[in-house]
Amino acid sequence: MAPLAADSALSRGDREGAIRLATSYTGRNPNDVRGWLALGRARLGPSAQFASGQPLQALWAFRRATGLDLHSREAWAWMGRAGMTLGGADGESAARQAWKQVLALDPASPEAWSEWLKLSRGRSERERVRRALAQFLDVRAARTRIARLLIEDERYDSANVLLDGLLRDDPVDGSVLALRAQSAFEVGDTAAGSRFYARALASADRDPEDILWAQAIGIATPTEIRAWEAGVPAASRAAFLAGFWARRNPDLFRGENARIAEHFARLRYARKRYPLMHALTAYHRNATSRASELRPSPAEEAFYLMCEAQEWPGAPMRAADRARLPFPETGFLPSPAAWRDLRGVRIPGDLGLGPGERILVPPFSRDLRDIDTTAVRAGYNLRTGLDDRGLTYLRLGPPAHRAIGAPNVEDAFCRIPDLERWDYPGIGQVRFFRPSAVSLGPAAGMRQTSDMVIRAQNEAQFGGMVAGLTRDTTSVPAPLPIGVWLAQFRGESDSSQVDLAVLATEGRIAVQLVGGAGEPPPPTFGDVGLAVLTSPPGRYSLLVHARAADSLGRRTLVVPLRSFAGVGMSDLVVAPTWGDTAVGRTAMLERAPRDLAFPPQAELRAFAEVYGLPRSADGTVHYRASYQVYRTDDARRDARRDSLPGGIVLSFERARRARGSTVVEWLDIVPNVPPGLCIVRLTVTRLDGVVVGRAQSVLEIVGR
Repeated sequence: MAPLAADSALSRGDREGAIRLATSYTGRNPNDVRGWLALGRARLGPSAQFASGQPLQALWAFRRATGLDLHSREAWAWMGRAGMTLGGADGESAARQAWKQVLALDPASPEAWSEWLKLSRGRSERERVRRALAQFLDVRAARTRIARLLIEDERYDSANVLLDGLLRDDPVDGSVLALRAQSAFEVGDTAAGSRFYARALASADRDPEDILWAQAIGIATPTEIRAWEAGVPAASRAAFLAGFWARRNPDLFRGENARIAEHFARLRYARKRYPLMHALTAYHRNATSRASELRPSPAEEAFYLMCEAQEWPGAPMRAADRARLPFPETGFLPSPAAWRDLRGVRIPGDLGLGPGERILVPPFSRDLRDIDTTAVRAGYNLRTGLDDRGLTYLRLGPPAHRAIGAPNVEDAFCRIPDLERWDYPGIGQVRFFRPSAVSLGPAAGMRQTSDMVIRAQNEAQFGGMVAGLTRDTTSVPAPLPIGVWLAQFRGESDSSQVDLAVLATEGRIAVQLVGGAGEPPPPTFGDVGLAVLTSPPGRYSLLVHARAADSLGRRTLVVPLRSFAGVGMSDLVVAPTWGDTAVGRTAMLERAPRDLAFPPQAELRAFAEVYGLPRSADGTVHYRASYQVYRTDDARRDARRDSLPGGIVLSFERARRARGSTVVEWLDIVPNVPPGLCIVRLTVTRLDGVVVGRAQSVLEIVGR
């Protein structure tokens, strides 16, 4: 049979042969759906998107198939795939029609639903799909999907009726619980939203629609996206998502994580005002095309220099902008009239270079690939249905200042609304532009990106782009400055664990370690600027929050907890001396100054624990301890150096009793260095010269 022969040829890689066989068969049997499907599949082979006209011809073949059999789920599905491959407005229109028909025939189809969600969808498109799914209210997936579309239309009461009915039938459906939480959060019912979301996280292993990740991916970091896509087992999804939100908790002193409610409020706003309008342009659907269009085009460069780099001819400019001008020695751009004469601008939005003309603008050389290749490959826009403004709003919240249009309003070329600049305190400016709004004519290449995308044109804006695509922030203010230092020890109650001492400059602190495979433990609180956490070795995010009166401070640190199995030593802790010589970890941590500042000529007590050294028959451990006190003007640099030339050096051979496999090493020192920063370093070696470990602390000697 010719259709089977065509499919067989295609599976062998003989695409042209498959096309010939299928074309011949459809010529003889124009009313056989199988022939048109075989022809469409052959034209839609693996390299179809790179073959001129083939996706369009495949789409035509599948249209013939669906015309012959309106109830062929297979034909509609292939038509949807062809539309997705073709892309553009025509491809999106065909794909939208095809996937709607598949859902009208099979409302539980995961492919049809996931592909339709990638398309730009307005209220009318959502209404059409809801009507298609409404024929199958006895199918659970159909009701879940209808509820999701009702939430997008902000018809929350109608969505809740469906969702509550689904929960009566199955109260631990993670997808339904996640949508019920979203509905509550978006109307401002934080209490109900928190309850439903906690239940959703507990049921994350039963999330057939993958709603929980779809809700969160818009603010995920590239590292989190890679981790999820690598495959999080169903049993570990609750812990992964709990850690995801714990890392974003704006206030550990509160009973609930306010960042979750804030996220859904932002999501509602962004979905309404910044939807993705042209989902199937090459920029969004193809990683290769996306990479090729990431850097601003010559037309965008010309627009920036003419319309943004100065507000009027001769105005002061940044040095980085001046260096990019065609005439940098003048220090300013030509006047708009001179630029028009020079560049041949004919109509607003089109610089239209004629034969032999070329633009002489050096491009800004950094783009999205300099941030993280995940951002290039993943296509955040298709995952969220938002343009880059929506993604930035979701991540960073509303800007402090938003400007639309270019500063240069004198020239008609600049008077287009396709530019926005958002300013965020502490982050900088994020610049959005619609690349298809300007061109240099066909000779210079046309940009087809028709959505607003982040486009950095200088280093400051590049910093804003980095934040807009890799960071997320809360609107909960935290103006209180706090200093934090850490010390790691072998676990006292379990030697396979690590005790992490967290010391902060403010007295009332809340700390939490987030990471590893399990769900993060609840926060630990301390009233004297000290908290001790116990966890297995690994890489963690450490959240440190402090409160003074009504003021909140936040620090987030990446902390690798090292293993103390075998021979090794703890971190070094330094505190003022006291009369008792029964020195222990707790006493040192309680007495250590939180700001690591000491008065001149103060006597210091340095302390560390040494693990795993062999003991003699009487329980004594022999080793050499070498202390060095070094005055520094660059602590970060010198702390990384293997040797510190000069300074005070004190070395001792020790014979000390061990408690189990742990030896306490301590010494009282008078640094005798001038005011400023100094490093106290301890190196422990065996008597045969083998280094056991090295620890150090950076102190400040405060002068008068």
